[in-house]
Formats: sequence, C-alpha cells, structure tokens
Amino acid sequence: MQTQTQTPKVQEEICARVISTELPAEFNGFAKRVVDSVSYAVNRVYNPYIVVCIKGDTLTVFIRNQYIEHIDTCAYGCELAVEALNCNREGYIEACYKKCREAVRQESFKALYDTIKNIEAELDLLGVKYTYEVNNECPPQEVKFTIKL
Repeated sequence: MQTQTQTPKVQEEICARVISTELPAEFNGFAKRVVDSVSYAVNRVYNPYIVVCIKGDTLTVFIRNQYIEHIDTCAYGCELAVEALNCNREGYIEACYKKCREAVRQESFKALYDTIKNIEAELDLLGVKYTYEVNNECPPQEVKFTIKL
C-alpha cells in the first residue's frame, strides 16, 4: 500500500486597484463591504492611489496621495506671478517653488491623516480588527491598513 501526502493549498494574494470598476470575484460579501467603506472614507483631494489585496482572511489596503499635479499647478502660478508683477526671476521664483512644494506636501499630509481618521471610524463601525502603518517619508504620503475579516 502506498501512502499519499497532501500538500496544503497555498492561498494566493489577489490585488485590485480601487477605481470606479468592479472588484474581482474574490472580493465578495463582507470583503467588498469593507472595501466600499474604506474607499468611501478616503479624502480624494490629492487623487489617492488605492490598491486592495486579499489573501485568506486578511485584507490589505494601500493608499498613497498623489500631489505632484498640485505642485505643478502651484509652480505654474509662480511663473504667472513673476510675469504679472514683473519681478526679478532670480531668487523670487526659487522661493516661490520652495513654498509651493512645502505647502502642497503639508496639505497632502493633513489629507492623509483625515483619511486615516475616517477609515478608522468606518472600520470601527464594521467591528473588524485592523492595524495601519504610515510610511515615514517627511511628511508621510502613504498608509497601509491590514484588516482581519
């Protein structure tokens, strides 16, 4: 008689970007409800990039604010201001660019923390256990939530 060994099935991680499209079938039932609640709670001012992954009973949500477009708009405003005021481009334009970068990054940072507070409230309402990690970039622009379903 020959013995048979069973190899445990390895659960694969399924990921999807959260935009206004349908999630894969693996995100059904309660997982879909959690993803919908989280995506609803995200502050959208800085065009957040949201990716959700599910593996077994663990859902991971990665959110990164994309603020470069806002810095570009602010920098264009600097160019227009220099032309309109007929200022000396040297010094003024660099100071303006620096202020733009600092201001936009700081506002994006505040938006990220608003997002975190909102998501925490939603997850608490759903009664799920979760942790989150904020990337320590200065100032932080991304967060990763790990949620037990």
